[in-house]
Amino acid sequence: KPMNDGGVLWVLPESPVINAEFKEIPPVCGRIALALSYSPVARAPNGYSARKCLVGQTSWQSCLSLSAYNCICAEKCWVRALKRSCQLSKSCCGNMEDVKNYDRLVTSTEW
Repeated sequence: KPMNDGGVLWVLPESPVINAEFKEIPPVCGRIALALSYSPVARAPNGYSARKCLVGQTSWQSCLSLSAYNCICAEKCWVRALKRSCQLSKSCCGNMEDVKNYDRLVTSTEW
C-alpha cells in the first residue's frame, strides 16, 4: 500500500507491484464497488488532502462522510465498497478472506 500522496508514483517502476488479486470476485463486483465509492470521494467538501486516510482502517461510514480525499482514501473506500457489494450479492463474495486484511496499515506478505 502506498503511504504517500501518490506523487512519486507518476514515474512507474519497470514492473508494477500487485499487492492482491481478487481472481474469484467477478469484475462487475469491482465496478459496483467503484460506483458505490466514487461519489463520496469525489464530493468531499474540503477537496484534496495529502494527509487524509494515511493511518489505520477506514470504515464504510467514514467513507460516506469524507471531509477530504486522496488516492489512499479512494483505495480504502473502494475496498470497503467491495465488501458492501458482497452484502448486496453473494456472487461478489469470492475470495473475501483476502479482502478482509487489505485495509490494514501494514499489508500481509502472505498473499
